[in-house]
Amino acid sequence: VTFGGITVKLKGTGTLTNNNFVSGDYQATGTGAGLSGDGSTKYIDTGLNDNTLSADDVSLSVYSTDVGTTGGGLIACASEDEIKTIFRSQSGRIDFALPNDDARYEYSFVSGGGNFIASRRGVNDVEYYVDGNSVYTDTSTASQNTNNANYELFNYSLGSFESNATLTFAHIGSGLTDTDASNLTNRVETLMDALGCGVIS
Repeated sequence: VTFGGITVKLKGTGTLTNNNFVSGDYQATGTGAGLSGDGSTKYIDTGLNDNTLSADDVSLSVYSTDVGTTGGGLIACASEDEIKTIFRSQSGRIDFALPNDDARYEYSFVSGGGNFIASRRGVNDVEYYVDGNSVYTDTSTASQNTNNANYELFNYSLGSFESNATLTFAHIGSGLTDTDASNLTNRVETLMDALGCGVIS
């Protein structure tokens, strides 16, 4: 829970690269804690290339104490051919795409914070969760490709779509079942409650 710690992965190899965040953008504990983007120039490169993952066995999540006011990627890996993202739209929705418009879902969520998970468990098996609850299931999307691009936080990585959200946690991993998504949500929420910034009631 230090500013220097924001580039240290809790699990996995490689290093997160800080692009333009300063210590004043970070609050360690208490209401509204997290790292806050500026909706313009600040983002984090995870160093994790989508080509190293399975196209049909992948999940993304972010925990946000404030989804912000600008349209921008909370977490994304995007190229001209493929988009995988959890994105706050200009109208305030949370948009999920794993990947592309084939499995896109727009969740009516205007302000505040929450835990958002996108999971692809196989061909024709996509599911999205908000605060541990399933909000969308897609059983019609065929197998997809991977991207030769890195996952980024606070950015959509195609054009200028940086976010001014406040994030406290993110993950990229293999596909999650309903039980996995619930367990992840509960464990992250326990940590956030201990830090005084939990937003799930």
